[in-house]
Amino acid sequence: EDGRSLLFVRESWPDSTLQFATFSLPKHWDSNRVYPLIVDLHGAGPSHVLFYPAMRLGPKTSKTNQNPDPKAYYRLEPWGRGNNGYDDWGRMDVFDALNDVLRTFKVDSTRISLTGHSMGGGGAGNFALRMPHLWSAVCPVAGGTWYTPLGVGLGMNASNVPLRIWQGEKDTTVRATHATNMMEELGRYGNQAELVLVPGWGHDYPSSEWIYSNTQWLLSHERKLPATFTYTTETDDFRGTRGVWMRRDLKGPAISRFTCSLEPGVVRLISEGATGLTVRLGENGLGLTNAVTVWWNGSNAYQGPPVEVKIGEGGGWYY
Repeated sequence: EDGRSLLFVRESWPDSTLQFATFSLPKHWDSNRVYPLIVDLHGAGPSHVLFYPAMRLGPKTSKTNQNPDPKAYYRLEPWGRGNNGYDDWGRMDVFDALNDVLRTFKVDSTRISLTGHSMGGGGAGNFALRMPHLWSAVCPVAGGTWYTPLGVGLGMNASNVPLRIWQGEKDTTVRATHATNMMEELGRYGNQAELVLVPGWGHDYPSSEWIYSNTQWLLSHERKLPATFTYTTETDDFRGTRGVWMRRDLKGPAISRFTCSLEPGVVRLISEGATGLTVRLGENGLGLTNAVTVWWNGSNAYQGPPVEVKIGEGGGWYY
C-alpha cells in the first residue's frame, strides 16, 4: 500500500541456500493487467545478504515507478550472490528470480528490459550480448566489459537490440573507455547504440532525473524477431538465441557461430564451428505456426510442423 518492494525468497537448487530478490509493483496495480518488466542488477557492495532488502524495503519515494500511466511497470532486483559479477550461480539466480516472476505475474513478454549499475551494468552489457533474445532494450549504467570479451564478434549478437550506454565522464572506477569500447564493438555490426556521457559525473548512481529518463527509454521499446540474425560464442555457457542453439565443435575453431534467415515457410541456417543445432520452430522460439522447411549449410535438414528439431548432433541446453 505504501509503495514498498515485495521480498521474494526461494531455495536455490544447486546448494539449497536461500536466495532472494526484491520486486516492485506499479502504483494502483491491477492483477488482471499485463505490465512490462524491468530487470535491474545491483552493483558491488556489502556481501551481507540482508543489505539490499534493507535498502529496498523502506517507503518508496521515487517517481519512476509510482505514476499510474500507460508506462507503469514491474521492477525486479535479484541479488546476484554478492559480488561475483553475475557469473555462474549468480547468473542462475537472476534467471531463477525472473522465471518466478513470469510464473506469478502477468508480464508483457515483448517488453522485458534490462539495466544495472556498476557491476550490474557490466552484467547487463554481458547479458545483452550473450542473451539478446530476452530483452526489448538494455541500458548498462557505468558498467565494465570485464565479462564481455570484445573483438571476437559478440557485438553482432546484439545487432538488433536497442542499447543506451550511460556513463559518467569523470568515473575513475569504471572508466569511460569501457563505454566507448562497447560502442565501437556494437557499431561494427550496425547497432547504432546511444551513448550518454554525463559531464562531470563520477561513479555515483544516476540522479533521479536520469533514472526517470533511462526508465522511460527502456519502456519505450518492444522486442521483435528480426528476419535475419547471427549468433557468435566462444564458450559453452552461452550457445544460442531466439530459439536456435548450437553444439560447439570442440575440435574446430575457438569461435562458433550461426546465421538464421527466415522466409515464408523456410528457415535457412548456416553455421561454422558447430556439429549440430537445435531449432525451436514454434512457441518460445521462432514463433512459426505452419509447416516449414529447414535448410542447414545448403542441405534440406527438416520438413514438417513447427516443433523443436535437432539437426546433426543437436545443440544441448539453452537459456
